[in-house]
Amino acid sequence: MKGHNISYDEKSQIISSMHNPNNRDIVGEFFKNINSPRQIDSLEALRTLGEILKYSLTAFIHDRDENYKLIYAILHSSQHVYHVKGNELSLDKQKTFLTSLLNDHGVWQETHVWKACIQKVLN
Repeated sequence: MKGHNISYDEKSQIISSMHNPNNRDIVGEFFKNINSPRQIDSLEALRTLGEILKYSLTAFIHDRDENYKLIYAILHSSQHVYHVKGNELSLDKQKTFLTSLLNDHGVWQETHVWKACIQKVLN
């Protein structure tokens, strides 16, 4: 996955748009379709994506959203999205997965979110 750097203002607009549950649904639909490894060329882009998704998770909790598809989509896809530090000739390649940038978010400690998410997935 290739992209370009986004400005601070652009990132702020994207983050602000996550207050809208419809926008979170769009994000969830996009990430739901990531079912195989996807490399992101820029570590900064991966970090920016992580910040946006963390904010989406925060908005999910604060708005008491009950669309658990977003949580499931982020959890499922984040294990497939990564950046590789080092070039093709380097023997010392290190992958940074999107999961590692999301694992300190408080949503993972919210047991009621997990129970509801599992229930939704099973139904």
